[in-house]
Amino acid sequence: GGTLFLDELGEISLMGQVKLLRAIEPGGFTPVGGAQIHRPDVRIIAATNRDLLERVNEGAMRRDFYYRIHVIPIHLPPLRQRKEDIPLLMDQFFRELFHNKSLMARDLLSPSLFDFMMDYDYPGNVQELYNLTRYFFSHYAAHPLILAQLPSYIRNQMRKSDQDHSPVRLRVLAAIAASPRIGRGAIKNALAVAGVELSDGRLRGLLKELSEEGLIRINRTRGGCEITEQGLMSLRH
Repeated sequence: GGTLFLDELGEISLMGQVKLLRAIEPGGFTPVGGAQIHRPDVRIIAATNRDLLERVNEGAMRRDFYYRIHVIPIHLPPLRQRKEDIPLLMDQFFRELFHNKSLMARDLLSPSLFDFMMDYDYPGNVQELYNLTRYFFSHYAAHPLILAQLPSYIRNQMRKSDQDHSPVRLRVLAAIAASPRIGRGAIKNALAVAGVELSDGRLRGLLKELSEEGLIRINRTRGGCEITEQGLMSLRH
């Protein structure tokens, strides 16, 4: 007995499907050169990101193989569609890497980096999240990691996004410069008047980015935001 895990099931060739089908048939199989029938006692778990029925209709998968494998289907949405799992997975990955059963991602990541990890789309799914936790593990040095310590491929994406949204950044800076100690709600209203719609999450993240870059100060206890000299210089240029 045992478990046979078939990864990327939708990519198995037709010939490979024939061989697997013979091996898992209830009647058993006879190995090449043998005379005795072998009846495998295995549990099969298969994974794929393809639509297998569509592969059947395309002729890329045998119908009999599909119905032999397709017994209890479990649909697992991509990570970007189940964001509530992200902190749980990060906590688990970090605990394994640091050998600390009580460690949490918030202990290692700055608030802005944690928020970024929650908002990121993860085109590489859970494997990309795991790779990022390993990357952070290798760069951690007793202080919470910040956005600037993200891998270069993500920072490059962020720069492109910032370029695409630079008018929004400038409008936010301008609103803060015009009204010292302005709050998020008032900033959203100022942007709306200018025809710019921004979600609370995106505005919160943008303000944290501007703060980390030294362009604004975010005051505590409803103190609002203030622009810095560096922020004023950024507006002038």
